[in-house]
Amino acid sequence: LIEGVARGLMARGVEKGHRVALTMEGSRPSILYYLGLLRLGAVAVPMDPGLTVAQWLGRLQELTPTMEIAPLAVLQALEQPLGFDLLQLDLSPATLESLLREGGALPDVPDPGDVVQILSTTGTTGTSKHVLLTLGNISAAAHQINQVMGLTAAFSVSPAASRQPAR
Repeated sequence: LIEGVARGLMARGVEKGHRVALTMEGSRPSILYYLGLLRLGAVAVPMDPGLTVAQWLGRLQELTPTMEIAPLAVLQALEQPLGFDLLQLDLSPATLESLLREGGALPDVPDPGDVVQILSTTGTTGTSKHVLLTLGNISAAAHQINQVMGLTAAFSVSPAASRQPAR
């Protein structure tokens, strides 16, 4: 699935190093889009769905992403020009299915030193700050989580598992 999403994003013009804004709640599709971007070596730019329209448009102006992946209602707020081209991709199941039908060869896996995510502070004490994370940063964090939680290849998150008491 992840490579299918990566191929679909690549077919729509996303390349290694391109910034892609992700405005979405945590969900299976959001994880697929995020991991698809990592696989391509694109730069995921998570956007808080709780931002006001003005804050959201300001972030887009600051970070100049190539694409915005968001719910249709969020994309419809982009009525005003941003001063740069922005491809829009909604979160509908039909869009995800169309991405998975794309073919083509993927580029090499990104290098550990490649920037693959930009996190932003809320800016409550002034202008928001941006933190660049490399694939090595993300990999190290995933490794630490695995070590602390003792995850295995069979680990999955399901509604039933989330109701079980913590150990």
